[in-house]
Amino acid sequence: MGKSTLAQYLASTAWPARYATLDDPLTLSAATSDPDGWLRGFAEGPVFIDEIQRVPDLLRAVKLSVDQRREPGRFLLTGSANFLTLAKIGESLAGRVAIVELLPFAWREIAEQPPPTWLKGIFAVANASQLLDALERRAKISSAYPWHDEILWGGFPPVRLLMDAGARLEWFRSYQETYLNRDIREIANIHRIPDFNRLLVVLASRTGQILNVAEVARELGMQEMTVRRYIGLLETTFQISRVYPYFVNIGKRVVKRPKIYFIDTGLVCHLMGLNTWESVRNSAKFGSIVETWVAGELRKWMNAGSGDLQLYYWRTHQGHEVDFLLVKGEQVVAFEVKTSVNLPSSSFRSLAFLKGVLGERLRLSVVLYGGEEPKILGPSTVAVPLQQAFGPTAVDES
Repeated sequence: MGKSTLAQYLASTAWPARYATLDDPLTLSAATSDPDGWLRGFAEGPVFIDEIQRVPDLLRAVKLSVDQRREPGRFLLTGSANFLTLAKIGESLAGRVAIVELLPFAWREIAEQPPPTWLKGIFAVANASQLLDALERRAKISSAYPWHDEILWGGFPPVRLLMDAGARLEWFRSYQETYLNRDIREIANIHRIPDFNRLLVVLASRTGQILNVAEVARELGMQEMTVRRYIGLLETTFQISRVYPYFVNIGKRVVKRPKIYFIDTGLVCHLMGLNTWESVRNSAKFGSIVETWVAGELRKWMNAGSGDLQLYYWRTHQGHEVDFLLVKGEQVVAFEVKTSVNLPSSSFRSLAFLKGVLGERLRLSVVLYGGEEPKILGPSTVAVPLQQAFGPTAVDES
């Protein structure tokens, strides 16, 4: 997702580090045969080691080196998987490492603009009127980056540089093949890649839905234990993420299974065979795909913030559901996602129910929708167009 390019840029500017990639066969061989000796070759300065999951024993050598000389900034380690969660990596770097998750491009990032300011200050807003004022202070919305491109193409840097339909299709095909035949085989002993690939496609059709592993296993004719293992690998390799239900101290029965979201909607569209905006718009899964995209935009904004925010969903067994709850301590901001341009009263019925449950803990409710104008729906409820919520402006915000 551009991690190598970003790290190499850092190593060539403010952080003058030597670069080593374990994609190189000779480097891989040397690091595998003698991790400690290979690492000592970089003793004189900082080093950037790319694709470190290919040599798990290097984590042990890095830990030993750090313990011998505690000096911040000596190592930058990147990988195509969350290598700290892999079972075959036994050494812990707890207390010795800062972890940065590099997600695909956000919508405003593609336009080289910072995160939306109204989101950054949302927990300081007291009511719907103040939030509407914050939205209206933004500069004119740019039409150069239509939101349907963001969903169909996704945020992988190579895809956004291509912007050609045929090249997009070929890139995702190659990405899927490389992911299955290299990344997955390197970190796990999987003999039945076709089964893993079928699971990948089935889960793409279930993005934005509550994860029922037993149901997925029955659909694929696979053992439930195997499906659970494969889903864990998809999460470890940054293909999917889970959003868990919010149910602490609200005194109601709620659904306790997580929802599953793909990291990138461009990949979802590819796996589902949706190669044009018309096919996406007409798909029965359109609402789930848009919800997946919103989940991604929220996570990217959260990663760029202070790090004290959590993302949940809320759903009762009686059928009340709210797509996302952004939680900061005891405070909550709710988000509902609607693709329609109109908002019937049913659009925020669950938000009203949630307000009755959470009371003052629910500061604001935001309905993200496909219309063009922000609207106040109640004292603490606002409807915000998707384009205005996450899209770039014609000029930078002041």
